Formats: sequence, structure tokens, C-alpha cells
Amino acid sequence: MSTPSDSHRRWSIPGLVSAVRHAVAAREARVPLKQLRQSIQPSQRGKEIVGLLSSPGCTVIAGCDPCADKQRMRTYVRDLDDARVTLVAGICCPLMDTQCVSQRNCGWAHNSPAAMLLPFILRDVVIEPYQVLEARAFGADAICLRASLLEQERLLGLYERATSLGMEVIVEVGNPADVTRALAVGAKILGVSTLSALSAMALNLPEDVLRIALEPVASPAEVMAYAAAGADAVITYPERYSLAPKVSNLASLCSAGLHPACPSR
Repeated sequence: MSTPSDSHRRWSIPGLVSAVRHAVAAREARVPLKQLRQSIQPSQRGKEIVGLLSSPGCTVIAGCDPCADKQRMRTYVRDLDDARVTLVAGICCPLMDTQCVSQRNCGWAHNSPAAMLLPFILRDVVIEPYQVLEARAFGADAICLRASLLEQERLLGLYERATSLGMEVIVEVGNPADVTRALAVGAKILGVSTLSALSAMALNLPEDVLRIALEPVASPAEVMAYAAAGADAVITYPERYSLAPKVSNLASLCSAGLHPACPSR
């Protein structure tokens, strides 16, 4: 099983796409599409995500490694409640082990926001329709799609497949061309990687399009800085992907996002 850091190794785009497709094909050979589809129910919480991101201040999304051991994940789930977290996100390695998804035998699936009624965003390199169904089977209420990796027709197809399952879609963008393509498929939520990119694009984005800063924040000052640049939400991976973050740190980030002084669109 790959470690969280493996999912962030440096890949060339063609190499990454090829590796993901190879891994997905292997998983589909083991769990056929028809069989996977039979185990899926539409998300009931995906529709909550836009409302949560639209709330005053800056929403803090707590992230972690979904494939954690169960005991450490139980600790993390308790910490989320203490910190007033309303959204969680998990990053999976694009070469994630087949059994982790198809049998839902990882720590996150059994100690997840599903039991806490918190919407769950799955961040992965999604380029195949099969992965959208995997994400929902895994318990995701939203997925991320990278505009730079997808042709427009495929971006639209994956977007429509996810929304048909009740999931929300965050389209990750890195430049104005990506934004144009994302808006063309109906994206209501954009993910922007850096503070500078967000600042550069914010003035030209439609007012009703929500913006999530995807570069992890580590301090209340960073939460405020992103909010000032137009972010409706930020993401944090406490203690750099630690599965047992300090509750005080996570709570301080959430408090900063809810503070009356925090900029809000």
C-alpha cells in the first residue's frame, strides 16, 4: 500500500495519466463496472456542500489520509468534532490498492464522516468514469477533477456522471483557460492551487462561483490571507498529513475562518 507522500511524488503528466489508467484497468478487471454500480447509492450530502462553502467567513476543510489504520482514524474523527469542522477531504494515491476501494477495508471507510454526517470530498487523479463510481462507493460526496488533465468532452462527461450520483464536483484550475473550460461544463466550485493564482484570477471569476484554496494552510494568518484573496474555503493537513493532529491547531484554524474579522465575499 502506498504512503500519503507517494501520492505527491513528481510525475510527468503523460506518465501520471498512463499509470492511473493502468491501475484503474486492473481494478476494473477485479471488480467489473456492473458489480460496482450495484453497490452504489446516490449521495444525500453532496447538495449540502455549496451551502457550507457559501457560509460567512472562510470554511476550513480538514484533510487526512483516508487509508489510515483504524485506531488513529478514530482519534482523528473525534478531533474533527472538537474543532467545529464541517467538511473533510481525503487524498488517495492515484495508484491506490484495489481492495481499499472495492472492499472499503481502509480505516477511513469504517470511521468516516459518513457516520458523522459530514460531507466528504475525495481528492484523487480522476480521469476515468470508473473512478467516479469508485469514489461514490468509497463514500465520497464530492470529487475533484483537474481541468489540465482532461479534454473538454471528458471533463464534461465526468462532471455529469458525478452530479448524476448526487455528488458535487470541484474543478481544479491553474490558469484563465482552465477557468473558461470549467465554467463551460457548469462548475460551481473551483479549486485553485496557490495564493498568487487565486489573487490573479479572483477579479475575473463570476460572483456566484465558489473558490477553494488547495495549497494547505498551516496558520490562522494564512487562513486570513486566502480569505482576503477571495477564497471561500481553505484546506489543511495538520502536522503535514499526520493522522493525529493537535486539536488546538485545527481548532485555531477553524476559529480564524469564523472570526468576524475574517474577510468574506
